[in-house]
Amino acid sequence: MSTEPKQHWRKLVNKDSPHLTVWDIDGKSPVRVTIDGFGYKSVHSMKAGTEDGSTEDMLFLRFRGAKKELGVKTTNCVLIEKALGTPYPADWIGKTITLRTALCRGEPCIRVDAPAGTKLPKLVPRFQYTDRQPSAADARPAPARPAQTGTADESRAPDLLPGQVETPADDLPL
Repeated sequence: MSTEPKQHWRKLVNKDSPHLTVWDIDGKSPVRVTIDGFGYKSVHSMKAGTEDGSTEDMLFLRFRGAKKELGVKTTNCVLIEKALGTPYPADWIGKTITLRTALCRGEPCIRVDAPAGTKLPKLVPRFQYTDRQPSAADARPAPARPAQTGTADESRAPDLLPGQVETPADDLPL
């Protein structure tokens, strides 16, 4: 009999996925991350009636210091727009957001933390955060860094300002 703590089967199945899943941050959220780039990929469509193997394009965000990308659809894009004040992914680069675990339609998911009092459009399905509310102690300024273009080059050293010391990569546990 194993003495290891119990783990949900999805956490075991998805552990080698290149995509960030709720199971990667479960028990560790809220997690502050800095958007380092974005791109689009074709993924298997999860829309009702598309069991025929069709695909759809999805926006993926890369985070500073992370190995995994987060696929974002309408709900998280709306939450990011509300949090950062712009609907343009190119303007999100270098900005910090907070990822939280949530339940949406009874399923665990990742949701971006919405600013208090945010009114969401009707197209956004109801969801409920399942982690603790971020506190003022969680809020810390992101390290100063020059603006980046739409891609990240992980092979080069980060741009540091004179006298700046390299800081650890955000709070992402990957």
